[in-house]
Amino acid sequence: MSNWCVLKADIKNPNREVLKKALEELANELGVELREKTMIYGYSMERLADFGLMIRGTYGNGIGVSISEDGIEVFGDTHGMRINIHELREKINQLYIKHSVIEALNELGYVYEVVKDRENIVIDVVVST
Repeated sequence: MSNWCVLKADIKNPNREVLKKALEELANELGVELREKTMIYGYSMERLADFGLMIRGTYGNGIGVSISEDGIEVFGDTHGMRINIHELREKINQLYIKHSVIEALNELGYVYEVVKDRENIVIDVVVST
């Protein structure tokens, strides 16, 4: 049975380049291709996405991620996919925040180290006075 879902991420006024870096990291973790400006389709729906995580499902060709007036939307026909779209949305939120912080630290000239264990991403910042 087809299951077309549209979820909103908890990010307002997203930066496209930061989102792209977050999605590139996520695609790498999942072992899938990331495409820009691609059509995401399902059983009876299709929609143009700013980015597509090409995770094959029974009816769909991937999960779309687009920037809208309300922030970031995550969508696709998830029937038969090996990933939960709600968990995917949370992962996008986490990676977007990570890359936003890294970009801000770079702009401010801080030295940092990103440490990742199984459940957490920690960014250690070295501040000198």
